[in-house]
Amino acid sequence: MDEVVLTENKKVSEVSKEEEGTGYAVQSIGKEELTTVNTNLNSAVRGRFSGVTTGGGIQSGADQDLSRFIVRGQSSMLLNNYGLIVVDGVPIKQSNSSSSNFQSGDAIASTNFIDPALIEDITVLKGLAATNRFGSLGSNGVLLITTKTAVTKGKNGEIVDRARLTDNIYNENEALAKPQEAPFYQLLKAAQNPQEAYQTYSSLQELNKGNIAFYLESYDYFSKQNKTRSISVLTNILEYFPEDIKLLRTVEFYLSQAGYDQQARLVNDQILEISPSNLHAYYKRVMLPDDKAIQTQMETKYALLKGRKKFKEINAQPIQKTLLRDIKNFIEKNRAALNVNSIDSYLANNIRYDARFVFEWNNPEAEFELQFVNPQDRYYNWGYSRNEDAQRLNSGLINGYMLEEFEFYGKESIGKWIVNVKYLGNISEADQTPLVLKCVVYTDFGKTTEQKKEVVVHLSKRNQKQNVLEIVVN
Repeated sequence: MDEVVLTENKKVSEVSKEEEGTGYAVQSIGKEELTTVNTNLNSAVRGRFSGVTTGGGIQSGADQDLSRFIVRGQSSMLLNNYGLIVVDGVPIKQSNSSSSNFQSGDAIASTNFIDPALIEDITVLKGLAATNRFGSLGSNGVLLITTKTAVTKGKNGEIVDRARLTDNIYNENEALAKPQEAPFYQLLKAAQNPQEAYQTYSSLQELNKGNIAFYLESYDYFSKQNKTRSISVLTNILEYFPEDIKLLRTVEFYLSQAGYDQQARLVNDQILEISPSNLHAYYKRVMLPDDKAIQTQMETKYALLKGRKKFKEINAQPIQKTLLRDIKNFIEKNRAALNVNSIDSYLANNIRYDARFVFEWNNPEAEFELQFVNPQDRYYNWGYSRNEDAQRLNSGLINGYMLEEFEFYGKESIGKWIVNVKYLGNISEADQTPLVLKCVVYTDFGKTTEQKKEVVVHLSKRNQKQNVLEIVVN
């Protein structure tokens, strides 16, 4: 992610980082393709880039402005789906697809001030290629527009990109919390053997019944020493907090990670009994492995997507992006055993990524920040907090889901990635529930070589930062 020259006079193509020094796989169109027939930006871009829908969007009758472009399809009826436009390094006002903004009459921005005849080139960035460079502003994709009259201020005459992240060089020496250094972990580790460690745990229970960190740190220790003892710790959480959805979800995370799928399903069903409209629990009901016929599993997933059968009262729109990708991948893996004539044909076309990260967390009121460090040691932060994106947090609270995903694809994804998490605390000061974060990472997602890994971490102290995982994408 060195300084970038935003000029590229080719036909629409994928541009490698060696060619342009961008560090991304991008698509560009040059001035020779922007002829006099292009009376506005929307018509100039329409149909030029794969995976990009221009103008129109999801609100009928609205202006057909390029500011309403969508990358890889709309993902939510509640949040903004429109991408960011950057002109000569300066981001312009974004259109907003969320219903609240349409009702307020302040939803459509305008790109009418840009003359297509004065454009040098247009480049599209998608996925982490956009967010690594523009932060959360680029989460829906970015169109970079360079004009012929752009002011050049770089030492070599290049355009200074004032919108890109600056000073985002990762400090590999930054101090991160380590689970094995937690106080209860250390107490158990001091025992002479696992049996003595469990006796120490049992002796501390009465004094720490309400201390969730005690159970989580104890689980960390026993999960590496004695699997049976670690499950006993989870059972204790269920015994002491049978009605706490945040802690039930915590137990489900750990059971699923440990391979206890049937027990994880039972805990998830317990959440649904307490909260019958919990969208996250319905997602887990159709995604956790079970022993039903493959055809039945597919039809159940499809029913949730469409709001049919037993899911008639459930609106899965907020998690549609993740659910769609899960269903497509499920069909691809089990195609020979499935009859897909009863479902939408587009679901039979799988999506492939070099890596796919799906994050879940236990508490909709927990605020935190994910940090992605790319192979060039540049980082991008995604925040789940009132300050970063109050609309996204409120959607999770209202709809009952704690789920987000990120994808890596193209040449920019090759190399080592680091993911860290920083816990910012809970909205309510009285809520002392630790943040428990689960990450399911797929490498070669959608391909025959796909691999899957589950990681669960927990953080109890405000502003505590911890590594989630490191992964090499080939």
